[in-house]
Amino acid sequence: MKLKRRRAQKPGEFSYLSTSKRLFTVALAAGLVFGATNAALAVEKRFSIRCERGHEAQVDPIVSPGMPSEHLHQFFGNDTTNFDSTYQSMVGRETSCDLSKDTAAYWVPTLMDDQTHELIPASHVNAYYRSISGLADEVIQPFPPDLRMISGDFEWLCKDVQAYPTKTDCEPGQMMGLRIIFPSCWDGVNLDSPDHMSHMAHQTAQGCPDSHPVALPRLAINVRWPVSDATHTMLSSEMMGIGPHGDFWNTWDQDTLAQLVDTCLGQGATELCGRQSDGNLSGGGTGGNPGPPPPPSGGVGGDEDDHGDHGDHGHDGDDVDDEDGGRSELPSQLPQQA
Repeated sequence: MKLKRRRAQKPGEFSYLSTSKRLFTVALAAGLVFGATNAALAVEKRFSIRCERGHEAQVDPIVSPGMPSEHLHQFFGNDTTNFDSTYQSMVGRETSCDLSKDTAAYWVPTLMDDQTHELIPASHVNAYYRSISGLADEVIQPFPPDLRMISGDFEWLCKDVQAYPTKTDCEPGQMMGLRIIFPSCWDGVNLDSPDHMSHMAHQTAQGCPDSHPVALPRLAINVRWPVSDATHTMLSSEMMGIGPHGDFWNTWDQDTLAQLVDTCLGQGATELCGRQSDGNLSGGGTGGNPGPPPPPSGGVGGDEDDHGDHGDHGHDGDDVDDEDGGRSELPSQLPQQA
């Protein structure tokens, strides 16, 4: 896909264009790592958070701190995310997530009608935190406070495990979705990098590479819009020739995040964790883990991501909708660590 900009880049300014080749490379590498169809190692451990639609704003405090961003974004989680946000200003604030201790910020470009340019509001996002069996999950660490990253590794969704490289019309009653998959290996030093990606890397067959030795949760976010027909829809970024992408800023309540990673993703984890909320917090806290909350109702398609995703891990397909779009399994042959 050819990318273009509408204005000249200022010296030292970050742009998605300047890293478009890297975004493509990251997405391609992730496809090699996670997309093959060979015999595979299964993902066994996870927890998830549902966050309702937050606010929309033409800001991106990771890419364009202190100034308007190139396009409009749809925010989930932390209610205060703005162009001048800081870690200190976001921790402990209100959130659109079912678990109030998840005050992290998640965002993607907004979806718009490509003829009227009217906003198509999102419904919600499901954020999935996972570890991969056999790949250093015994030393998995929570995201460090203030970690920031972006990812251009994406797939379009309808329902079940099918994922698509481009937007596609879903069956009536299903929600159109966009999945963003983030890398899970950290260099152990930098909370961000000039391109907002270099401090992170994807896992290899041996786990995390020597350059990025710290294993973190494997984060994937599924954004859902209450529309089934993809005709005449486009992301705000696509209006500028920029493909789908997502941002994550760890402003969680760190103690709660550490508790969930230890309880749900660690080597000794025995609890089968599903969706977390204030009344359903694994590892202790309010409500303990009493079982699944009632299924959501209303709207187009309900919540396709979470059929059986409340502690029901009797099979490896990740229930009806595989949160990683057919990538819940790692191929037996992966890129070898240099």
